[in-house]
Amino acid sequence: MKILLIEDDKDISELYQDILRDNYFEVDTAFEGDMGMQKISEGNYDAVIVDIMLPNKDGLDILTEANKKGFLKNKKVLVLSSIERS
Repeated sequence: MKILLIEDDKDISELYQDILRDNYFEVDTAFEGDMGMQKISEGNYDAVIVDIMLPNKDGLDILTEANKKGFLKNKKVLVLSSIERS
């Protein structure tokens, strides 16, 4: 299974990549919203894991645009967020 991980925090991204690859998933990454959208439009991914808070374009905007263009048809989507409240 080929997964696109869109996550701007490099440490969190590396952790998810390690876990996914240890479980035999093929993982491609993007670290900001515009690049994530570009990769969704160009790649043939089985699933997309997307953070909500991203530079340039947030995760919800990516999902809305990708869905309207049909890029998410028959794809699994997981939305992540690690927002801290003080």
